[in-house]
Amino acid sequence: MIIRNGGFIFLAVILMGFFLIAKIKPKKIKACSVFVIIISLLISFLIPPFAIKKEIMTFDDPESALMYYEKKDDLNVVAKVYGKESCMMRFYEARTYGFGFSKQTDEGWKLVPLHFSSYKTIYNENLGAKSIVVYHIKGTQDYYVNISAFSSDEIVVTDNNGTVFHTYSDDNFILYMGYVHNLGDEYKIFVGDETVDLSHEKT
Repeated sequence: MIIRNGGFIFLAVILMGFFLIAKIKPKKIKACSVFVIIISLLISFLIPPFAIKKEIMTFDDPESALMYYEKKDDLNVVAKVYGKESCMMRFYEARTYGFGFSKQTDEGWKLVPLHFSSYKTIYNENLGAKSIVVYHIKGTQDYYVNISAFSSDEIVVTDNNGTVFHTYSDDNFILYMGYVHNLGDEYKIFVGDETVDLSHEKT
């Protein structure tokens, strides 16, 4: 894991404060100094949890990034699919199947926080007892297809892109995950005898 020094933020604020102090009258220096110190301390506490987590920290593998985001020393990752620039993982925690993303950079694997600015759900529908969800990692051409059902019956899942779907199954849960690079204009998923047309869902 690589952690770049985030102390430059605090130092920059301090230097800026002293520059401002030098520009004001001597009588106001004391009050301004106290103000600068308070603001600097607030920034030093508020910025790192967000700036370091999203922009500074990198990891040796996508699982480590996910565990840091979930604040877990260990995480039961049950399925993982690599894209061209990212990775999607599904994990089992507290009787729930969660998901997470990590993005690959020259420095290592970065966190992809689960909010609208990082990824987009371009399709989310139920097909009978089956759930079909397609995610897009923003800033990339990486798309991930997830098909799941609380059932022990296997499902035949293919698409018109030749995607390899990875399978995970438990006693009463089955999951299919596939990576698609740059959805075509006529992309379709075939789930059993039914067809899901995503030709108008591309972002």
